[in-house]
Amino acid sequence: MTESQRILSVKEAVERELRKIPGVHAVGIGPKITNGKLTGEIAIQVLLPKKKPLAQIPPEYIVPAEIEGIKTDILEIPGFVASTLPDTSTYRPLKGGSQVRAGGGLGSGTMACLAKTTGDPIQVVALSNHHVLFSGTAKGPSCWGCTAGSDVGQPTLSDVIGTNLRGIVNEQIDAAIAVVNDGVQYLAEIQDFGLISSVRSTPITQDDLLNLAMQTPPNNKFWVNKRGRTTGLTRGWLGSAQLTGGPVHWPDGSIQREHYVNQILILPQAFTGAPTPPPAGSHPVVESGDSGSLVLDDNHQAVALLYGDVTSDSTSPLFGSALACHISDVQTQLGIVIETATALNQVRTAATVHAPHASPSPSPSPSPAPVHPAAAVFRPPPAVVQVEKEIREIPEGRIYADLLRKHAPEIHYLVNHHRRVATVWHRCGGPKVLQSCLRMLEDRSHALPAKVDGVPLQACMDRFSAILQRYGSSKLAADLGKFGPRLARFAGMTYLQIKETLCAETAQCEASTSAL
Repeated sequence: MTESQRILSVKEAVERELRKIPGVHAVGIGPKITNGKLTGEIAIQVLLPKKKPLAQIPPEYIVPAEIEGIKTDILEIPGFVASTLPDTSTYRPLKGGSQVRAGGGLGSGTMACLAKTTGDPIQVVALSNHHVLFSGTAKGPSCWGCTAGSDVGQPTLSDVIGTNLRGIVNEQIDAAIAVVNDGVQYLAEIQDFGLISSVRSTPITQDDLLNLAMQTPPNNKFWVNKRGRTTGLTRGWLGSAQLTGGPVHWPDGSIQREHYVNQILILPQAFTGAPTPPPAGSHPVVESGDSGSLVLDDNHQAVALLYGDVTSDSTSPLFGSALACHISDVQTQLGIVIETATALNQVRTAATVHAPHASPSPSPSPSPAPVHPAAAVFRPPPAVVQVEKEIREIPEGRIYADLLRKHAPEIHYLVNHHRRVATVWHRCGGPKVLQSCLRMLEDRSHALPAKVDGVPLQACMDRFSAILQRYGSSKLAADLGKFGPRLARFAGMTYLQIKETLCAETAQCEASTSAL
């Protein structure tokens, strides 16, 4: 077990007890701050609205200075607010960091960037927050009445650029997309910041954060940037990569979401342990109306989607802190790939592209679990459709293709909307394995990982299978119990090696049948 894994384990063990303390609304892990300075130590962070003198705190509610050798750090952060305000700036071609507004909405937010859907048809979409573009389960001041098909304008509805497609709000993400009208030009860029060079394919881990937090001052990868419609280009640093807590409020004090897990805490750069002057922006990181901003590191890699901010007590150095979700989760759950570029001013034109029609599965699919109204419909990417066709040509492979077709919608739903399943999915490195699978389908020389964060792939798969069997349907549980253990044998194999293995097993089965 690495040091960061030990720290995460301790944090998870004490998190529930710490959150019983009145006022504590979140617990995370990040660099310790003392007298406004980064100490170079890692700490268990306890977020509450206001510190009190020890004499006024009952003994059972005092946060110890250390827990199992790990220091604690109490951060005065009142709570997070999902926010929106109007704007008047117009950007053509379209680009990230600009304002958007949805039909039926009472306010506006920020367009993160442009992306493409992975299903059929492939469409260019504008990415922002669910609470900026959509309604569904998170009605609020920005989109009371915004639904699928509602017009979306940039900067206002006097200039419509497209229509709402879908949105998801759950414990991992607050995100939505709108289809951009065919013929509209756009750039894979952020206003005032430049191009989007790449997208982080997996969530930032505690190992990443630990390596960065132990440096004083932190290196350039520790810093992140965002461009929002209210504060423009600003800069902050990663305070926690797996913040868990809640709730998130609307500006009027009502609750938008009760709980969130594995979120990113971005703190202002107003600490003397940080390098100065910053290349861009200043305190605070975010203010009302910046919801939907894309968060990028100094290498122009997209890492998160911002959705919440701290709006009270402007005298605090933590004023303007931001809450964001991992961009890898946003891409996976919404079924999109963010547009990137290798040079500035690469103008592109939105166009709908239909993927080749896939032949239907010969075996009927059972009814999937009920889908949440705000959930993205499961659509296998085109590369998966092609591979499924190839695998079906192998008798032994047809078994696994049928299982994928049969259970993928239910697993997709559980990962997106069941808190315990989603938590295990992330802790087992599910996003990393999924990205590796997708890469393997595009690059036939790429192999599945034998280990994920130092843990054997089989152990990760066994743990995820166990949580699916516990909360999934009886048919899913039965098939996982029968076929799940056999999937681990593909660890470390390329796609071609997997096909060869399935062919060999088919031959063995046929030989065994002939002998009988």
